Amino acid sequence: MYKYNIHTLLRKLSYEDYQISWKFFPERLSISTSTWKRWIYIKKDSSAQIPLCALVMIASFFEVEISELLNNQPTENVKRSFKLFKNAAL
Repeated sequence: MYKYNIHTLLRKLSYEDYQISWKFFPERLSISTSTWKRWIYIKKDSSAQIPLCALVMIASFFEVEISELLNNQPTENVKRSFKLFKNAAL
């Protein structure tokens, strides 16, 4: 599973736009094509991250919120975890 939903969003483009995007994003973000590819396929458990300024531009292109780029389906209820932590600390 990937950390970001960029690959999914790219696949929704037309074939022509998909092909052009592989040149557009690296040029626009001032990164190499290999960095762009690495960003798209960052594994969920990896510590690697896309810089926020790049996420802003990518989200703008796809007309989505940055949060929609993140593939972060919560694995646990954070509020519940906090309560358990708090109770254990007291």
